[in-house]
Amino acid sequence: MLTRREWLGGGVVGATLGAEQRSDFTDDQARRITASLERLASEAVAANRGCDTGACAVTAKIRDLYTQFIRASQKFPDFIDVGVVVFYEVYDWHVRNTQQMALSRLPDGRYTLGFMFTRLVLRPDVVPDYIGQPYDARA
Repeated sequence: MLTRREWLGGGVVGATLGAEQRSDFTDDQARRITASLERLASEAVAANRGCDTGACAVTAKIRDLYTQFIRASQKFPDFIDVGVVVFYEVYDWHVRNTQQMALSRLPDGRYTLGFMFTRLVLRPDVVPDYIGQPYDARA
């Protein structure tokens, strides 16, 4: 068991309370460590961009389309056609945010992914980052 003197005089508590500690770092070493930490921090920020890490420009654009549709029709749209990159990014968004995925196929064979109250319909024949206009199911 540690005595009070050993506990207060050593480690983090001692450093916090002003216990004298010797530093063998030179200014050059400290600058290199600081530069390395700044580089790691910027890499972490860059790695956390995109749909696979939570913040996602694609989902923001889809939500903007939802807002326009809701204001006009008082409900969420049934479908939005999307390109393959958008489909993958929304898929990654679900994985990253641990949201349950509703994947299915329409009677004509097209793949869909549920996002909020709407089904995103994969359209591989359009440009990969395509996001179409929202629409309701046809009668």
